[in-house]
Amino acid sequence: MKIVENSFRDVNIAFVNELAMSFEKLVLMWSMLSMVRHEAFAFMAHYPGAGVGGHCIPVDPYYLIDYAKKNGFSTN
Repeated sequence: MKIVENSFRDVNIAFVNELAMSFEKLVLMWSMLSMVRHEAFAFMAHYPGAGVGGHCIPVDPYYLIDYAKKNGFSTN
C-alpha cells in the first residue's frame, strides 16, 4: 500500500510543480492553494518545490509500472 501512496504523492507533487511553472507569478499559486484548501471538498494540498523528496517517492511509481508491464498492462 505504501507504493500506491508514494505514487499518489509523486503524481500530485509533479502536477503542482507544473501548475506553479505555468502561472505568471508564484504568489498566484499560493493564493490558489489557500483558497482551495478552505473551499474544496477533500482537497489535499501539495505544494510546489524543488521536486519530490525522500528515497522512495520518486522510485515507487516505477515499481508499479514494472509490475503492470509484467502483467500485460501498458501505462501511459
